[in-house]
Parts: sequence; structure tokens; C-alpha cells
Amino acid sequence: MDLSLIISAVAVICTICGWFVIHIMTQRRDFINKKKEIRISYLIDAFRRIEDASQRRDNDKLLQLESAIADIQLFGTKKQVELSRKFAAEFANNRSADAMPLLYNLRDDLRKELNLEALTNTQWICLRIINRNRK
Repeated sequence: MDLSLIISAVAVICTICGWFVIHIMTQRRDFINKKKEIRISYLIDAFRRIEDASQRRDNDKLLQLESAIADIQLFGTKKQVELSRKFAAEFANNRSADAMPLLYNLRDDLRKELNLEALTNTQWICLRIINRNRK
């Protein structure tokens, strides 16, 4: 056999193997990115629903709160699941609970996932607009 033919065959085989390896790596990267995107989306939504339900007396907000806790149980980190369980137990017992430890943890984790700078200030103001228009 001619040496150039052997070298060409080896080059073709290496190229084909390289394509397969790159394809598999690209699929894996895409899967990881999609999983991360879904997780972030659900946790941002959960954060918003918990924050929206805070300091409200609207029963519709309670349903949103239940859904947010369920999403955290599904997509959250181990610490977030632990904080959500603690929040849910306190809320079930007292009809009220402090959501701030859970919200801080969600906020910090989401900012890290999105490559946003960390916030050192752990306090924020919840703005609540009350419609006082009477007809």
C-alpha cells in the first residue's frame, strides 16, 4: 500500500471522528445551556411571585405563592429548597412568614448565574402602590 494513501485514510478517519466528538460536545453544551436557561427563568418567576405576594392580603397572591414555592422545590438549589420548606412551614403555622432569607438567596444565586455583580446591601424596599381612587 502506498504511504500517502494510508496517511489520507487516517486523516479522513480522524476528521470523521473529530466531527462526531464536536457534535456530541456541542449537543451536551446546548443541553446544559437550555437546562440553565429554564432553571433561571423559573426561579426569576418564583422570585417575582413571592415578592409580589409579600405584604398583600389578596387571596389570588396566595395561589401564586404556592406555585412559586413548588417551582423552587423543583428547580432550586439545596439551600433554596431548605429555605422554601422553612418558609412554607412557618406560613402554614402562622399564616405569615419572613420571605426575605429565601428572596435574598434567590437574588444572590440568580445574579451569580447571570454574571451580574454581587450586591452587598441585603436590604431593599418593597414598593406597594395602593389604588385609593373611589368611584
